[in-house]
Amino acid sequence: MAKRLLVIAVLTCIVTALAAPSPPPPPTPTKSAHEEQQASDRVNANRDLLKQVTVLLKRQNEYAERQRKKDSDKAASDWWLVYFTGALTFVGIVQLIAMFKQASSMRRSLAETKRGRSIKKGTGPCRAWQLCSKVFSRLERLFSSSVNALGAYVSGSSGRIWEPTKAATVQ
Repeated sequence: MAKRLLVIAVLTCIVTALAAPSPPPPPTPTKSAHEEQQASDRVNANRDLLKQVTVLLKRQNEYAERQRKKDSDKAASDWWLVYFTGALTFVGIVQLIAMFKQASSMRRSLAETKRGRSIKKGTGPCRAWQLCSKVFSRLERLFSSSVNALGAYVSGSSGRIWEPTKAATVQ
């Protein structure tokens, strides 16, 4: 922008210098026609130069306007790139948080698995394991006696005990 202003200022100075020459000395009678011709040639040359300068300035302004349009189009596409990069960053952060949560959940699950394995082997809190075994064995005996009583009731005879494995095979 500063270069363009400098070029315009220099061209304006040149045009001004060429358009306003120093006043000629008073014409002598014999040279006046010849000098008038030269003055008219200089004015025509100045007009041509002025036309050329204005054409150059118009071209330069058109070029600058095209560049501004290109820059504004590029700026719009740059903002889309900024938004897209921000969205990718957000997604990456969310994935990182999810990964850390999953890792902590897996660590807790591993600790529970190790604790359960140690109970099963009898190296951990054996008392809880033994109580659970007793409860399950009692429930199993209670269930089998209930099934036998139900089988006796269904068969109609009190002496014959109904077997649940045979009843399960009936289709």
